[in-house]
Amino acid sequence: MPSDLEKELIDALADAHAMEKQSLTTLDAAVKVAGDPQLKALYEGHVAETKRHIELIEARLEAHEASRSILKDLGGRVSALALGTAGVLWFGAYNV
Repeated sequence: MPSDLEKELIDALADAHAMEKQSLTTLDAAVKVAGDPQLKALYEGHVAETKRHIELIEARLEAHEASRSILKDLGGRVSALALGTAGVLWFGAYNV
């Protein structure tokens, strides 16, 4: 059974995983509406970095024989999807 400290670490890793997944969804939407090729390239670089963060966090969760929180991931992704959709609609409507 994991210690209290390890439980806190696992919770923090699960939270970080959910946040990175949320960021990835938002960044994917940003790439689609970037418009400017230079801005798009910056977003794509950030997408690659975020995917690497997710891999590293998942490896640490596996090392502690823990899994990420599906509910936290789902909640984060729904929020990010809503933000991404709003951004697409905003930028599409105003051609910024």
